[in-house]
Amino acid sequence: MNQTSRLSLPYIAPSQAQKHVTHNEALRQIDALVQLVVESANATTPPALPDDGLIWALGAGPTGDWAGHAYHLAVWVENSWQFITPQIGWCAWDRGSDQLRSWTGTDWEPIPAYLGTPASLGINASADTTNRLALASAASLFNHDGGGHQIKINKAATADTASLLYQTGFSARAEMGLTGNNDFSIKVSPDGTAWTTAVVIDKTTGRTGFGTTNPIYNLHVSGTMSYLALEDSDGVLGGSMSAAVRLMAGGVEHGQLGFPGTTSGTMYMRNLQGDVYLEADSRNLGADSFIRVAVDNVEAMRVRAGGVGFGTSNPARPLHVASVMRLEPSTAPSSPAAGDIYFDSATKKLRCHNGIQWNNLF
Repeated sequence: MNQTSRLSLPYIAPSQAQKHVTHNEALRQIDALVQLVVESANATTPPALPDDGLIWALGAGPTGDWAGHAYHLAVWVENSWQFITPQIGWCAWDRGSDQLRSWTGTDWEPIPAYLGTPASLGINASADTTNRLALASAASLFNHDGGGHQIKINKAATADTASLLYQTGFSARAEMGLTGNNDFSIKVSPDGTAWTTAVVIDKTTGRTGFGTTNPIYNLHVSGTMSYLALEDSDGVLGGSMSAAVRLMAGGVEHGQLGFPGTTSGTMYMRNLQGDVYLEADSRNLGADSFIRVAVDNVEAMRVRAGGVGFGTSNPARPLHVASVMRLEPSTAPSSPAAGDIYFDSATKKLRCHNGIQWNNLF
């Protein structure tokens, strides 16, 4: 062998004349490669007046004196170019980009972050003094390391902000987190300037407010039109339940308020023991609409446009009683008016007032 295995430094042969020439050539290569610094990476055009000892990492298709030496290290030494073939894993500081680079076999790739605590880091993006960590990517993965995983956003004081900001074209459209206080909130904006607080969860009570920043109930909806909509998404009433609020106590369902799963289109309020049942037919606003009240699964009253019925589902008068009706015996009421009726407890008579005096009906 006439050279070293790794850096191809020339050996001095036995009985060689002018040994200093070979020795100096090896020293020049060591001087170039130890603590390697290049003026730029992927260079293709030689400089006009290079200083002695400067090095360029060549890219594809170099021209001029560098032609034919793609991906070599070009070293200007004693008024001539010396070319060195880099090996995979060599590292060099690139003065042109202020980056540490590593030779991969095809390119001088930047090393993402040198050892230590960098002031900023850009991954396929440019970091700045505000966005010290910047990433441009189709997706980001934060994976566990054998257990759970948390993403922590910490702020210095209550009045500061710790939030996630969602943008379109770098203009804010939604924000969620702790914004100016310690209540969790969700805000939206049409233009990045005007903001509406949609949801607030109180930090102490856990109460949730829609349209209010100070919820005083577990679920507090406030606004000029405070509607809470429950919709059967398929648009068809059917099955055991279409759209309803279930009333729970101790983890057990005791009542329901909503639409039953029938084709009648009724709205009801009931408890599951069946002793109270209020139903309103909502199929239309015509004569077929009604409200009914059931007790112990037995209908007690039905209200239609024409009247109120007791014992009948089709009242023919404003008050229609299709069974025995009882008036509790009492004394004459004060300030009577025409049409008042009562059963006199003393005379045992049913009496009616004609606007002037009381008259016995029997």
